[in-house]
Amino acid sequence: MIKDIFLPRRYGSYYLFSSRIVGIEINATEVIATQLRAQGNSRIIEKIIIVPLVPGSQADHHAKAIDALRTALDKVDTYDTLVTVIPSSYVIFKRLTVPFTRREKIAQMINFEVEPLLPFPISSAIINFIITSIAPDNKSAEVMIAAAQEERIIRHISVFEAIGITPSIITVDLFCLYALTREIPLYADKPGIIALIHIGTNATGIAFMQNKHLIMTRTITKGTAQLAKSISTARSISVEMAMEELFRFGIDKSDNTARHEAIRSALRAYMQEIAFTFNSVTTDTMKVQTTLMLGAATHIPGLMPLATEILQTPCELFDITHIMQHPSIKLKPNVSLTSQAILSLGAALPTTTMADFNVHPAQEEAGSKSLFIKQIVTLLILFLLIFGILVSHMYIQKRALYKEATASEKEVVHDLKSRFNQIESSNIARVIEDANEELAKEESTWFAFSSGSRASMLKILLELKSKIDKNSLGFVIDSLTITEGSVIMKASVKDHNALKLLEQALRTSPLFKYVEPQTDTTFEMKITLASPIEKEA
Repeated sequence: MIKDIFLPRRYGSYYLFSSRIVGIEINATEVIATQLRAQGNSRIIEKIIIVPLVPGSQADHHAKAIDALRTALDKVDTYDTLVTVIPSSYVIFKRLTVPFTRREKIAQMINFEVEPLLPFPISSAIINFIITSIAPDNKSAEVMIAAAQEERIIRHISVFEAIGITPSIITVDLFCLYALTREIPLYADKPGIIALIHIGTNATGIAFMQNKHLIMTRTITKGTAQLAKSISTARSISVEMAMEELFRFGIDKSDNTARHEAIRSALRAYMQEIAFTFNSVTTDTMKVQTTLMLGAATHIPGLMPLATEILQTPCELFDITHIMQHPSIKLKPNVSLTSQAILSLGAALPTTTMADFNVHPAQEEAGSKSLFIKQIVTLLILFLLIFGILVSHMYIQKRALYKEATASEKEVVHDLKSRFNQIESSNIARVIEDANEELAKEESTWFAFSSGSRASMLKILLELKSKIDKNSLGFVIDSLTITEGSVIMKASVKDHNALKLLEQALRTSPLFKYVEPQTDTTFEMKITLASPIEKEA
């Protein structure tokens, strides 16, 4: 679209043009898609689509994910941006304080800071970061860096490429969760440290937030699958049956003591690992005030009280419906928010925190290259369009001038022919040449006789002065106009007798051929001048 060729679609999290964004989460059991429309600061949640993966072996997960993703994307509308989430188990995190506040400056030094921590070559790493806080006084910033192995990212992208699409942005679940929590006033404004625990199938992500700043992330490589395996081993039953018992009975008391103890033992060991992470963050003066939990495991009966007991902090479910407290976020009618959509909504929701985060740099480069090509093509099109308009305008103007010149030539030819009867040609140049010749002849004739055929002005004035007795006639002149062959005099006399004497005096002059008689003492008299021949006669 030409509207975003020379103007960006968005500036930070503010969208200059309406844009539809789809966030995708692919986990072990389902594909969740959240469709959102962003314009300005407004966000409208339009659709939430959940497609379960067809039951089967873990080995078939890739094929099942492709089928579920295809089904989910068939149900969304035409979108501008596709954002997908990768689990935190794919990522190595590092918190860093840098002496810069501009993202461009920070980006130049990130690789050097992260390289010693990577268990794989930095050449095969995809690295990006978010700015969690800025200290303008110190001109420094706190950043959280995320580094992922390119091989894992490519494997994740392959699910999308199998159906012929490529995601625009790849983000990380804990970053999405953190950014989403900051947009919920009820959670963001809580005092003290807030812990966010996302329990997945094979990993558990933990993020700690204080005063809206992300201060630490941890990933434990255990999830519901490991819990089921532990229960399966203790009970000598299949993993599938152990998983069913875990979600069906949990640690609520039941008649089956062996089952109860196996599930309770597995969950306590799991929560104690999380507690160990908590202890590495908290101090006597800084303790976790609230723990928000999400993921399928939160539906295990008795898990929340057990978590509260072991972690020694109030634990509650992450309630996604609180996002509606945000003044700029609206929910389209007939759309229901569910806890399953937390991460996909976090991916789709444009926030200042995540505005520049993307662990898919190849897509960014392709997007930049594509945009550059579009800009060049558009520039060429605009240049050709402007050039075409100018040429067309010049042609139209030239044609109009030609028509005007042709019409003027015809008019000139007509006028000159009517003035000079001897002209016969219709060619403008020839007509002008003939007219000049005729004019030259007339001028020659005129000047040959003009000096002798015309009385000089001075002679006429002297004649008038000699013939008019001003005092006796009461003569008062207003104006005197001398033209070729006549004199027009505006004047007045004292009475009609004086008027008669004036006319008689003027008629006696040989210079005046005819004196126009008057009836009023105030008059405009025309006097016809005599030719030299008449004067001689």
